[in-house]
Amino acid sequence: MFPDSLLSLNGSMTISQNGLWDLSGPVVEADGTATEGRFSDASQCSDDPLTRSAAKAAAKCRQKAKQSVSELQNRERELLQQNRYLTAHAGSLREEVINLKNEILRHSHCDSDVIQAYINKAAREIR
Repeated sequence: MFPDSLLSLNGSMTISQNGLWDLSGPVVEADGTATEGRFSDASQCSDDPLTRSAAKAAAKCRQKAKQSVSELQNRERELLQQNRYLTAHAGSLREEVINLKNEILRHSHCDSDVIQAYINKAAREIR
C-alpha cells in the first residue's frame, strides 16, 4: 500500500495496523530537534497563520467526529432497547394467538357454525 520509505519518518510517523497515521511519536524538525506528539490545540503550533488555521480546523474536525461517534452510540443504544421491546412484544402476541386458537379448539364440540368453519379451514391448511 505504501512504500517502505513512508512507513517511518525518523520515528515520528508510522502507519498503524488499521491503516491510519500514528502521530504519537516525536516530531523531528528540519534542524534535527525532536518534539513530542502533535499539537493539542491551535495555540501550540507555529506562528505561521496557515499552520495555525489548519491546526484549528483539524481540532474542530476531530471534535465533530467525536460528537458524531457519540450520537451514533446513543442511537445504537436506543435502537437496541427498541428492538428488545419489540421482540418481546412480538413473542407475547404470538403466544396470545396460540392461546386464542386453543380456546377455539376447546369449543370444537359446540354447534357454532363459525367455530366449525374455522376448525375445518385450519385442518385443511395443515395438510
